[in-house]
Amino acid sequence: MFGLQKIYFSNSIYKNLNCWIPADGHVNLTAGNGAGKTSTLFLIPAFYGKTHAELVSKHRDNADFKDYYLPYLNSYVAFHYTRDDGDRLVVMYRHTDGEVRYRFIVGC
Repeated sequence: MFGLQKIYFSNSIYKNLNCWIPADGHVNLTAGNGAGKTSTLFLIPAFYGKTHAELVSKHRDNADFKDYYLPYLNSYVAFHYTRDDGDRLVVMYRHTDGEVRYRFIVGC
């Protein structure tokens, strides 16, 4: 199946945790209030081209995208996807200059 397969998190919205969720079919996210369910779902449009500003509410108390999803230099979010010519991985991370950067990897 083509498209988004999995979303990986490393020390991201789930502090000190490396985990992944499937994204290639039906997924049921269950957890208590404030666990990050909605925040996880908001990353799917980022994979499909939404900008960081469009994903984070403009409320003055909200952290910006990079401070929320990539709070540390060792934080990353990776999207595993399949194209007609094979698997790919795009890794979103916080660079040492504080900006969000991307790495595109052929094969997984």
